[in-house]
Amino acid sequence: MNGPSDWITVSLLVAVAIAAATVAAWLLRIPYTVALVLAGLLIGVLHGPSGIPFTPDIVMYVFLPPLLFAAAWEMDLARLRRWWVPIALLATIGVGIGVAIAYAVLRFGGHVDPAVAVAFGALVAATDPVAVIALFRELRIDRDLSTIVEGESLFNDGVAVVLVRALVAGGAGGAATASSSAGSFDLAATFGSMVALTAGGTAVGVVIGFGVTALLRLTKVPLVEAAITILAAFGSYAAGEAVHASGIFAVIAAGLTCSVVRSRHVPDDVATETVDRFWETAAIVANSVLFVLVGLAIDLPALVAAGPASAWGIGGVLAARAAIAYGLMQVAAFAGARTPAAWRHVVALGGLRGALAMALVLGLPENFHDRGLLVAMVFSVVLFTLVIQGLALRPAMRSLGLSGGGRSAAEPSG
Repeated sequence: MNGPSDWITVSLLVAVAIAAATVAAWLLRIPYTVALVLAGLLIGVLHGPSGIPFTPDIVMYVFLPPLLFAAAWEMDLARLRRWWVPIALLATIGVGIGVAIAYAVLRFGGHVDPAVAVAFGALVAATDPVAVIALFRELRIDRDLSTIVEGESLFNDGVAVVLVRALVAGGAGGAATASSSAGSFDLAATFGSMVALTAGGTAVGVVIGFGVTALLRLTKVPLVEAAITILAAFGSYAAGEAVHASGIFAVIAAGLTCSVVRSRHVPDDVATETVDRFWETAAIVANSVLFVLVGLAIDLPALVAAGPASAWGIGGVLAARAAIAYGLMQVAAFAGARTPAAWRHVVALGGLRGALAMALVLGLPENFHDRGLLVAMVFSVVLFTLVIQGLALRPAMRSLGLSGGGRSAAEPSG
């Protein structure tokens, strides 16, 4: 971005894309988020990808804190506790399984460099449920299923970011820059870095969360409460990063702490409802802009050039998601959290990837081995999952008989 005129141009492009997507989603009966990406992609092809302000810092510091805080603030705590087993399995062990399967498919099927295969698996580990949750609300899908999908994404966002940072710190980037071997990768250092980043970020978030709730109890003014929570969202992320911990876990912990504490007190109804509506609106606006930027930032010629490796990458992501959804949901059933088979199909199909994966790959060191190839592969996965899987969700959920709401079809016994 070279000056104010560039920002004005991009702002106009984003506004045009959002307007076009709104009309297209209504006329074509496609998910709004899919329409946003396609509108951004079309404008990007016509306008050209240069100058589009899609950078890791913009995603991480501008969009991610409010989106994560809004998700944590609005999380249904009773349902979160009810379904903590499948959520925990999907967001932790599921990430490891996803990396392992993606690595195996790329390494032994696509004969991709091992360091690139490991990095790719980590980069696409985080799911983006925005398109899925929006469709859930439109079709009045069971709230318990929605909680599982959104809860998984809320926590595996943090796990994925910590994993990528730990891989680089643990030597994957350095090993990869040398040649095709990841032999010097230090697993112990990576695990230690993950624990430190996660624990540090969580501690920062909990402290800020309690401080914020104390401030909220001092006022009954809705706008003041909204301003305090805005500071909590951005401040917790900045504080976590400042102490070299996970800013994402800091935001999640702060949001959940606020949600837990406020649920144990009788809040002022007007103020609470105003803040809730504010975060709902903020999430919609942020997601709308972010999905358009995703479309604008995708360079189709680069994706075509990396086609073979990207195809193996997409195959690896699909295989990993199927194993995670059906395997771990069955494990959760053995632990007492039984779910209908139809839910597992939706969890498998709903493993979309989005802006976070793109931000993570763009944030890799410039000297990371085959960084350009990784960028193209990750962008291809994001485009495929958002558009192809996103378009398949509505007919799939209707054919499974999941639209229309109603009472939960499953109850965990433990």
